[in-house]
Amino acid sequence: MTIRKSPIAIVGLGTMFAGRGTTSGFWRDMIEGIEAVENIPQTHWRSTDFFDPDSTVSDKTYSDKGCFIPHFAFDPVEFGIPPQVVETTDTVQLRLCKWLNEQLSCGSVARTQISSNILANRN
Repeated sequence: MTIRKSPIAIVGLGTMFAGRGTTSGFWRDMIEGIEAVENIPQTHWRSTDFFDPDSTVSDKTYSDKGCFIPHFAFDPVEFGIPPQVVETTDTVQLRLCKWLNEQLSCGSVARTQISSNILANRN
């Protein structure tokens, strides 16, 4: 078996991290020794309903901390998505749109270069 070595190019880098949320923020947190673990936000769920420090208790969690991706602003107009569609769209999909946009931007690819058919075929 012959292995061919070919050059590669990384044309985009986008991440979502707990703490500052961005790739550069992640590295700043690492350098500064900032810990992203925090108490579970009450906006997620009431951890007191599920927490028990005894790990042997069933149907409970023995951790009341975690790492959470910060809130992000999503502008539907920027993506050509009607605001009423955004209201019923899963937040994960909106984060994906924003993340993919970062990839395109990092790779110097304009969204207008991407076929509108990709977004139009939402079956």
